[in-house]
Amino acid sequence: MNRQLRIRTFGTALLMTAALALPGAARAAGDPNVMHVDGYINQQGRCPTLREHDGKVYGLVGDVGGLRSGDHVRLEGRLVDSNVCGGTALNVSVVQAIWADDNHRTTYYDHLQNGSFDRWAADNRGYDPRGRRYGSDSGRGSYRNGSGGYGDRHYAQSDRRGDLRSVSGRISGYRGDCLILQGSDGRSYGLTGDVRGFDRGDRVKVLGFLGRGVCGDRTLEIEEIGGR
Repeated sequence: MNRQLRIRTFGTALLMTAALALPGAARAAGDPNVMHVDGYINQQGRCPTLREHDGKVYGLVGDVGGLRSGDHVRLEGRLVDSNVCGGTALNVSVVQAIWADDNHRTTYYDHLQNGSFDRWAADNRGYDPRGRRYGSDSGRGSYRNGSGGYGDRHYAQSDRRGDLRSVSGRISGYRGDCLILQGSDGRSYGLTGDVRGFDRGDRVKVLGFLGRGVCGDRTLEIEEIGGR
């Protein structure tokens, strides 16, 4: 059973008020490549996005599991090129806060007070960081099943200590809940991770960790996937 969410009063732990009052993304003082963004999450489509208060929108990749549409958040990350998002995206490294109000005064989650976001999301949202369950309004991702319907999907983890591989090919169908990629190398791979928006017949390029997992001996845990 999930623990009851606690709203914390904005205090000394997150001394961000001055930075948050400024429009647009803020650059980290120690590293010009690191930036902080603040706004609202939209989980629709293959690439979740964040809309800042000034209207600027960022595609999000990286550590976004456990976030939900509508979350008012502050994130830290670096800008990267992303095939999934169709251009530049923010590679999220830290979820710093989920705000409980629009004025940055109270929080549901504060990384300085509450510790690991994965742990907090597991306790409060039923998110399984080992299974890479992607956040949505229900706290679970949705996927298209073999009969053409939609349902809840628990994205299972392959061996992240496996080799990082780039594989191109065509999605040939399903094996259970796993989409199967027929690679141009003649091998088949079970795909686990965020495959929303892809289905049988699509030609894709996948970057992911290859290892044994729920989709068989060649389970490919997706880091990035895009059409080609």
